[in-house]
Amino acid sequence: MSRLSNALSNSQTAHQMHQSSLESVNAERAQLDEKENEMRKLVAAAEAKRSWFSGLHDWMETVATFLDEKVCGMSRATL
Repeated sequence: MSRLSNALSNSQTAHQMHQSSLESVNAERAQLDEKENEMRKLVAAAEAKRSWFSGLHDWMETVATFLDEKVCGMSRATL
């Protein structure tokens, strides 16, 4: 009976330790999920900015090409 009582006590202690470890891991997982969502939002915002700047760059290239053609056309006309 004493051995059974000790075994039960040990099992209960182990159960409590595992339960607290499980709760700790669940809390950590929740924090990591929250951080992951924040990082996904930051990545989406960065991608939107990159896309906007890429469009601006393309537009500036188009304007620069247009102006180069106009300047070259004007210099040929003056020759």
